[in-house]
Amino acid sequence: MALNGVPMQKAKAKWAKLDANPNIIVLETRIVDNAACAARDFSIGETVFQEEPLIVLPRQKGEEVEVFNKLEQIALTAGLGGNYLFSIYHFSKATEETKGRILEFFCPDLDKEGADYKRYIAACKAVVALPQFNNLDPEDLVRYLLVLRTNQHATGRELECSALYELGSKVTHSCEPNCLCTMNGTTIEYRAIRNIKKHDMLTFSYISAFDLWKSTLERRRIMAPARFFECCCSRCVGPDYTRRMRCPECKDPRMLYYMPGQVSFVPTVGEKTETPWTCKNEKCGKKWRDDELNLGLEQKIVSAVISTYFDVQAGTIQDRATAKQMLQYCDQELGPYHFASALMVYTQLALTHSAIKNGHAKAEPPEVVLPLSERLMYWFCINFPGTMEEANIASFLGGLAQLHGAYKLGARFFSTALPLLRVHWKTDHPHIVDMEAAVDLHGDEKAKKHAAIAK
Repeated sequence: MALNGVPMQKAKAKWAKLDANPNIIVLETRIVDNAACAARDFSIGETVFQEEPLIVLPRQKGEEVEVFNKLEQIALTAGLGGNYLFSIYHFSKATEETKGRILEFFCPDLDKEGADYKRYIAACKAVVALPQFNNLDPEDLVRYLLVLRTNQHATGRELECSALYELGSKVTHSCEPNCLCTMNGTTIEYRAIRNIKKHDMLTFSYISAFDLWKSTLERRRIMAPARFFECCCSRCVGPDYTRRMRCPECKDPRMLYYMPGQVSFVPTVGEKTETPWTCKNEKCGKKWRDDELNLGLEQKIVSAVISTYFDVQAGTIQDRATAKQMLQYCDQELGPYHFASALMVYTQLALTHSAIKNGHAKAEPPEVVLPLSERLMYWFCINFPGTMEEANIASFLGGLAQLHGAYKLGARFFSTALPLLRVHWKTDHPHIVDMEAAVDLHGDEKAKKHAAIAK
């Protein structure tokens, strides 16, 4: 038996110690070496596995304050952030067996002539010059730090620690994951948020919330500096539906970007092309090169939307009139299917929700809010069906519809949210109970049937 042409026995032999979990088999795949795959079928809501950490890494200074002060100074000199090297202290205290197991984790392969590698190796050489760490190899420390970049999880009370999980490290990143990763103290748990077939690769997302709304181009800009790898999940190598724009010829907003063959080892439909943009209006169908489009304007609009409303450094913008103008501009220049327009629809609705909650009399009326709500829900239904992103936005929109007296619409939104939010929050969560009550009271039979999935 083989997966992606690689014999299962070959992959199992190397990681046999992890196959003690009956739910998991570690396989080599065409995309990822040593990937955790399902050993059986899983339904939505099932726990795939739980795991205790191989090592826990507090992010604060420990008792040997002077040592941590030196690590902090080295990190700041290297431009790595104040507490970035603190975990080396805890790594140095681990057993040789644990160190060896950690260094077997996947890590990105940096160019030794590149600026990132030189920054890391300089910092690690400075660390091993300290008497407390002179038994460590600087190359091993570079590998260890890169292991952390792609494998560590925030954990503990108030996320004051990070941790490494041996089996968890084999769960692959995807921008359309089939698992949800949650923490209970330092115990990690993966639950199925899609139906998973035996031998499917188990995946979860390293990025979340609004970043998953974005185009492949923008997601890669987030991932590359943070994780040092380029995602090649099916969403990233397929047509970029969240980046659809207006065709310059006919103004239809369904012009789609798709470049086949981006990654040599991932099969795609079609061959590389000089015209990756295609208008999906059957009467037009024109194809475009990048340089024939005003992609500079697209980037300016995206940057303005993100920096104004979705950058944590920007603070909270409460001007609904400006948000409305920004939405109109996005619709005009990019079209209603572009993720920047979707972000601005959400922004306008979120500001309206805040205004209502704060008792402002001039909040947007139902005839404005409800069509925008249905528009955003439709965007998620076609771009993110059956995902945690769709569930979260459906929950928000259901509450907003209720605030405007649209109880049947709210029940329809809640019915979309419930199956996956039960996986996240469990069935006795107060918000789950409230949504179920709303569906029972105001939902039609279709809504009630959908809401009962994974119940």
